[in-house]
Amino acid sequence: QQKKHGIVVELERVRLEKSQAEIARKISQGQLTAVLKKRLKEARIVGVVLATMSSVIAGLWWQADLQKRSAMQQSIKAESSETNLKISALTAASEALFASNKEFDALLESLRAWRKLQQSSSVEPETRMRVVTALQQAVFGVKELNRLEGHSEIVWGVSFSPDGQLIASGSRDHTIKIWRPDGTLLQTLNGHNGAVTSLSFSPDSKTLASASLDNTVQIWSRNPTKGGFITRPKVTLNAHEHWIYSVNISPNGRELATASKDGTIKLWNLDGKLIQTIGGHKDWVNWVSFSPDGKLLASASEDETVKIWQRDGILVATLNAHKGGVTSIDFSPDGQTIATAGRDRTVKLWLRKYNSQNDQVFVRQTTLKQVASVVWSLKFSPDGKYLASGGDDNIIHLWNSKNRTLVKTLKGHSDAIASLSFSSNNQLLASASYDKSIKIWSLYPPQLVTLLGHKDQVLNVSWSPDGKLIASSSRDKTIKLWQRNLSDYHQTSTRLYKTLTGHKDGVSSIAFSPTKKILASASYDRTIKLWDHNGKLLKTLLGHKDSIMSVAFSPNGKFFASASKDKTVKIWDLQGNLISTLIGHGDQVNHVRFSPDNQIIASASDDQTIKLWQMDGTFLDTLSPHKGWVLGLSFSPKDRLLASASWDNTVKLWSWDGKLLKTLLKGYSDSVNAVTFSPNGEIIAAAGWDSTVKLWSLDGKLIKTLNGHNAPVLSISFSPDGQTLASAGDDNKIILWNLDMKDLLRRGCSWVKNYLQHNYNIEKKERMLCEEILRDK
Repeated sequence: QQKKHGIVVELERVRLEKSQAEIARKISQGQLTAVLKKRLKEARIVGVVLATMSSVIAGLWWQADLQKRSAMQQSIKAESSETNLKISALTAASEALFASNKEFDALLESLRAWRKLQQSSSVEPETRMRVVTALQQAVFGVKELNRLEGHSEIVWGVSFSPDGQLIASGSRDHTIKIWRPDGTLLQTLNGHNGAVTSLSFSPDSKTLASASLDNTVQIWSRNPTKGGFITRPKVTLNAHEHWIYSVNISPNGRELATASKDGTIKLWNLDGKLIQTIGGHKDWVNWVSFSPDGKLLASASEDETVKIWQRDGILVATLNAHKGGVTSIDFSPDGQTIATAGRDRTVKLWLRKYNSQNDQVFVRQTTLKQVASVVWSLKFSPDGKYLASGGDDNIIHLWNSKNRTLVKTLKGHSDAIASLSFSSNNQLLASASYDKSIKIWSLYPPQLVTLLGHKDQVLNVSWSPDGKLIASSSRDKTIKLWQRNLSDYHQTSTRLYKTLTGHKDGVSSIAFSPTKKILASASYDRTIKLWDHNGKLLKTLLGHKDSIMSVAFSPNGKFFASASKDKTVKIWDLQGNLISTLIGHGDQVNHVRFSPDNQIIASASDDQTIKLWQMDGTFLDTLSPHKGWVLGLSFSPKDRLLASASWDNTVKLWSWDGKLLKTLLKGYSDSVNAVTFSPNGEIIAAAGWDSTVKLWSLDGKLIKTLNGHNAPVLSISFSPDGQTLASAGDDNKIILWNLDMKDLLRRGCSWVKNYLQHNYNIEKKERMLCEEILRDK
């Protein structure tokens, strides 16, 4: 069409030029007659035709451009939707890995989701929050700090050097690998002709002994210049007639003991001279250990006994320990306890005592019955605080060695755990597994900040406008002020600042004034108290005839409202003067809130309704589709939206004109106690009787369920910057949920830094995953 239009226009232009030339000739001849009028008329017609055709073509162009724009918009929208789906898929993968006890992999996947998020120009708020919460879950749930991968077969032995500089691992692939704790593989020692079963460092870390199924023990010397070991063994011990299962260097570093399938224990000096052969077991010997003072040896056998020996081979005691064979033993650091494990799936603790003849005896003190599989390795931490056990269930059990309780379980291996070793600083635990890997675990991983101090359920939690103070109120009749150091990026320095006393019953609700340094508290004792931020009591207000359930300030700070079991809402000024009493509810009023524009007051009641009021007390509307008590309310800070939480297991979303927009049902199995909008109005948080906090998008999609409380969650509150969500519960504690993307990224990237840098399985592009975050740290 454009081409045809151009030809027509050109033809008409030529005709016009010819007409103008003819007119000019006629004029020059003085013949301005009907010819001139005719040509002028033709010119006007041509102009109209050209204008019309141009208009038509322009319309076609505009329509084509409109279609193009629409197509581009559709393409952008589709691309945005696809991006959000990809990010959501990554966060879902992180969630699934976390649920499968693959917390380390979950952290990596959440970091990949963040990278995709960073590369995207259009991301929905709910998608961003999914990334934040996936990161938070992984960052504060991960215990695996690093993994060492390089062996091609089962890893049967692992040991930290006492100086903390090296980790040695031995495998069925016949090799010993020497690593730095950051995961750097320093060297591979080749010397054995069979599987390496056990490793032991000398106390000075200069010597390493390795035992093997090739019936030998090899002694390796530290290379003083290169940090690893001389690649040829210093000494090879050839004295056992069968496989050697265990080797242990003595605490003085001058001898070593070996245990073999030939049923004997042998004592050697480090030059390879045999000192003593100890026989007495009726079956092969799986393990041998020195006592911390070096005076005793303990041996574990398939004959179901543990035998205690003097260094000269004299038998001190025989413990009939485990049915089916004893697999592992270890002395506590003080030498007073022996831990034993067996094929009967138990761990037993034996106390070292002396009888009336001053003879040593070992009395069974405790059986740890939570173990559900054969245990292959036992190890006390150097400080004696923990006892670790690992076996066929792929799980490490960490026990408190004093009170014999299970402290935590470390999950992540995909096959049996063969060996365990603590670092000398008591911070790390290494585990070797049939899955061919060594995992390094942190014994003190990051944890969400939890505020403890209340002696009864925490009923309410609230933030000061500057985010520096958190106030909590409790059934224990106190208010606690917690001070935060906002310069501490890792949010670890939240401390108890003041405890306010004065109420004679539980303190149901607290609120900070947005404009003045005033804190209002409401109590079951029917009073409202006003305090300054230093905890000084300013005023006590009387007026309600029953327990007060809720208190809230207006956004302009000029008024505050209180809701009571006496079925009323009262409006007060800052001087404590009663402005008005709102009467209309048929049962106790549980919650009250002001709209962001200060024009509307919303109240929630046990009469299953929400009522809207003007500031002067004029009744506006009743919202009433709930089928149970309405327990909580929250106005959106930017949209004309109101959320309500109810005993009927729902959260409902309303417009200010009373129209019900959405009912959030999915995920709730019990009552919803409280609801709040995030400061940017994009997320809804709800506290449940099911002990969870749930995060929702405005269109009703469940983003995340936060699990951490051990009892119903009674109150929730976002910090003013939206980076932290505080939840208070019936378990007497407050949890601060970290939603700070920058902080979570710094924590996450710091955690996986060594893995990304040193693990040989990582692709080059993956190594760059955290480069930007670590560079800006």
